[in-house]
Amino acid sequence: MSNNNVQCYEFGNFQLDLVNYRLVENGEPVPLTQKSFELLHHLIANRGRVLRKDELLDALWEGNFVEEANLTQHIYMLRKALKLKGGDTELIETIPKTGYRFVADVRTIHDSSNREADFGDADRGPADQHRNVEPGIDNVRSDSPIPTYANRLPKKFGRRNAIAAGSLISVCALLILGVVYFAPPGLTGPGNGDAGSIAVLPFRQISGVQDEKLGLGIADVIIAKLANLENLAVRPTTSIIRYSGDRSEDLFDIGQKLNVEYLLEGSIQRENGTVRVTTQLYSVAERKQVWTETFDEEYTDVFSLQDAISERVAQKVAIGFAGKSRDLPIKQYTRNADAYQAYSTGLSYWSQHSKVGFESAIPHFQRAIDRDPHFALPYAYLADTYGHYTFLEPAIAREKALRLGEEMANKALKLDPECAEAMSAKALIYASRKRGAEAFELMKTSLSIKPNDAHARHRIAWMYANRGDLETALKEMKRALELDPQSVYLNLYIAHFLYLAKKPSEAIEYCEKTLKIDPGASSAKWRKLQILEFEGKYQEVEEKFENALKNNPNNWPVKVSLGRILAKLSKREQAREILRESKRSDKGAELAFFEALAHIALDEKDSALERLEAAVRGPGVDLFILRYEPNLDPLRSDPRFSALLRDLEVSEGWKSEG
Repeated sequence: MSNNNVQCYEFGNFQLDLVNYRLVENGEPVPLTQKSFELLHHLIANRGRVLRKDELLDALWEGNFVEEANLTQHIYMLRKALKLKGGDTELIETIPKTGYRFVADVRTIHDSSNREADFGDADRGPADQHRNVEPGIDNVRSDSPIPTYANRLPKKFGRRNAIAAGSLISVCALLILGVVYFAPPGLTGPGNGDAGSIAVLPFRQISGVQDEKLGLGIADVIIAKLANLENLAVRPTTSIIRYSGDRSEDLFDIGQKLNVEYLLEGSIQRENGTVRVTTQLYSVAERKQVWTETFDEEYTDVFSLQDAISERVAQKVAIGFAGKSRDLPIKQYTRNADAYQAYSTGLSYWSQHSKVGFESAIPHFQRAIDRDPHFALPYAYLADTYGHYTFLEPAIAREKALRLGEEMANKALKLDPECAEAMSAKALIYASRKRGAEAFELMKTSLSIKPNDAHARHRIAWMYANRGDLETALKEMKRALELDPQSVYLNLYIAHFLYLAKKPSEAIEYCEKTLKIDPGASSAKWRKLQILEFEGKYQEVEEKFENALKNNPNNWPVKVSLGRILAKLSKREQAREILRESKRSDKGAELAFFEALAHIALDEKDSALERLEAAVRGPGVDLFILRYEPNLDPLRSDPRFSALLRDLEVSEGWKSEG
């Protein structure tokens, strides 16, 4: 069965839209998590045949520590989303003790243009894309055979609507900037000498074409501009993207989850040549609205409309958040509405921080550049996307991705020498090219321009850890998490750093928080097992590993990790047998780090050092893990380990030869 150029699957009242990455029922979006979407896609693409549970686990969670209960939970969520629970029709059939089969009649809609996104020739990784040294945590990606879900722009959003959308984005951006900068007297915040915090929710559309990416795009413009203010903590787009579309959750509950003092939301309405923009500012602690304003403007010159709105805002509100020495930074990056629409769509995919998301973002950023070659931000985010090259393999080679990424970052910086996003992207690429010291200086410059960027704070935290300053790395990670408290990725990362700092009780707290945000986060479960091992609870860890291998017996990282635990339980011969099996496998250097830890547990230091050297030569191991991983402690007094660490510091560019 060929899936080439498939845009959509239709079954019953449902459409699985692969272009816009959503499930729709009778025209209404049906909420799904990314993993549930991928699972449904895989079931439909293989409809008519039984998919065994281990096949689904391999396809969707390859390399991750996942229990069968995780798959069962996603099947339950899919059935609930499809309204099958208690219904008359069952679309996902359960084959007892075997697996599942999609049994509905499906109609496939193909793209008549027969064009696919070109990601380059087929030919791993700093900060946001760790190397493969742990099953299911440091390599947060999906190697599923599922095709790219969105490699073309949606065709329903016509040029006329795109122009209107672009103007409204610009209007609302300046409007909200005015609201925050000239907030009413008496509001706590920067004007009173204290740091303020605010979240901007995606704008709601009351009339006209409904496109959730438009509302998100408006919020992103506002966030990008407000993030330049040194004394205002602004939640990033990745923190508020989950609130796109219909929001059934209480507004103040959202504010508490985002841990902010204030919330901004707004609506846009266009009727008979008039644009009405309504904004509200809310105090989360007091659970009340503190400011609202409605503006009506004639819809004539779309780009001059923004000036009229911002001027009226300045007239309507009093200075509150002022009291700064610097002017409010406002950059007009593009006046091309179609370019901005393509960029904001790309950003929504980039924010997913996944293989599918990064692949899907590329053609949108490229289209934004095609529409406006002087628009710096799509170059910057395209550079950052290429910098995450491990997510793009094997569709694009490592070296080609890094070359294109550096080229895009340089173009963005030529257009805007103070583009913090481009500096951050270039720093990621420099780190991949073993130019650690240069990458670190670039990140410091990026943060001096845009201090409230959670991704940049996370990235420099990784760099501090590689440089040997875990204390500062933890401070930076906590700052990143303050900016984006609902981020699964950041919560996982700080749990990892706390584990490396040998603070198990704190690390567990962040694992639990991650699982509260995303109950299916297998990486958090893996981190909890690491902490249990650190606390000496070997039998509990052994049981968990054994159960995982029942579901997926070919998960070699878990199997070799079980060998390490068996060695610590004095089951030495069983541990050695696992190591012998591992070395007979075809995984080679991929398992070298896991094998090194197992040899350490067996007190076989020579073999451990040999496998550790192979790990450094192969796919590699992040320098900060080599510095701080507790299981490596028995080697730290060995001069050979010190030499290996020093060589890696030099080769990665963090220290000079001297």
